[in-house]
Amino acid sequence: MWQRITSIIIKELIHLKRDRRSLAMIILIPIIEICIFGYAFSTNITDVSLVIWDADNSPQSRNLIQSFEQTEFFQVKYYALDYDDITERIDSGDARAGLVIPPDYDKLIRNGQEASVQFFVDGSEPNAALQAIANAHLIVQAKGADLMSELSTSEMTMMPLSLQSRAWYNPAMKSSLFYLPGLIGVILQMMTSMLAAFAIVRERETGTIEQLNVTPLRRGEMIVAKLVPYVMIGYGQV
Repeated sequence: MWQRITSIIIKELIHLKRDRRSLAMIILIPIIEICIFGYAFSTNITDVSLVIWDADNSPQSRNLIQSFEQTEFFQVKYYALDYDDITERIDSGDARAGLVIPPDYDKLIRNGQEASVQFFVDGSEPNAALQAIANAHLIVQAKGADLMSELSTSEMTMMPLSLQSRAWYNPAMKSSLFYLPGLIGVILQMMTSMLAAFAIVRERETGTIEQLNVTPLRRGEMIVAKLVPYVMIGYGQV
């Protein structure tokens, strides 16, 4: 038994050595896929589009906006005039996050009181949303520490800035709400192509492939004809 298995193994190795195309595919395809997936599956989030409503429009509020602009994580793209503008930008996908600076921002800071800044983020992609909230908190905390050192009044007994964050569209940050819709497409795509390939192989196993070969049907037409029924079934499953 082992002699027969060894003979087949040697035969396959000789076949691969002679079939340079198959050997190149075996070597190159994993390398290409690793390079593509290594780039595509990066979890580093940068340039999160940000819409800002600066209701105070003071030097202090503009300094806070500059703190967000100077990071690689956020990219200020839009300025809003009210909450409806922020909702429209995030809902349409033009912006992934929104920052609201209250109208009494500068006054509260100079009076030694805490100024609350609102931060909204699109939670449909939990990983990006969590990173956006964490970075926003770090920026606000760093800016608050700078303000305490600059103002340093005896009346200031608390951090002058606080960030009130809220996630939209997926408040619980459930990753399944983000991954499952994509998995539906991937799974059905794999199944339809595999079933179509099995159908062609079944034609050869049952001996009916010769009947198809003598028809005027071309190769591409036969593949399309085999694919369409399973694609229709896939749409029905969706």
